[in-house]
Amino acid sequence: MMKNSSSTKIAPLQLTRPRTSTEWVEEPNLVFADGMLNPDPKVGIPLYGPRSLDTGRHKREVHVGFIGTAESVENGRRFFAELAEGVDGNEEHPPFPGCKADLGFRCDLLMDSNAVALITRQESLQRALLPAPRRPDRRGRRSSAPPGFAPRRPTQRHQRPAPHRPAHRRRIACLCDTIHLLYRGR
Repeated sequence: MMKNSSSTKIAPLQLTRPRTSTEWVEEPNLVFADGMLNPDPKVGIPLYGPRSLDTGRHKREVHVGFIGTAESVENGRRFFAELAEGVDGNEEHPPFPGCKADLGFRCDLLMDSNAVALITRQESLQRALLPAPRRPDRRGRRSSAPPGFAPRRPTQRHQRPAPHRPAHRRRIACLCDTIHLLYRGR
């Protein structure tokens, strides 16, 4: 067998050097309540309140729900109650203005017992410590839900009417095991 002794060389690609420049752009002003301006939301919210204040869009209450053990839900409630009062800042972190009708975000955090889903300590440990197995559901699809947390069957609207929830409510749901650990570490 005879090798081809001729080889073709390709010249390297020549790129032109890019020209770059930078310039400082000032922070834009943000609009807060009563049209007040400030570039920093950490200053504007405590001083003036959110822009939506005194408009139809402003939510006077935010509903907070919890999922966790009885102990972690109680710790979650206390944690949010403390946050609602405001949190002092330090050299690294600015203060948090809180969530009260006359303070900070000018809304109340409501923690209703109807928005609590309790789980057992066993379920909590299973969820936290065990890897999520891949199990087939009734239709043969794979689910990543951990043991004891089987997905709920979907229901049709006409079978069970949804409870009355006004559209003006904002809702927050919290998994309390993380809050529980944070709260105990204080």
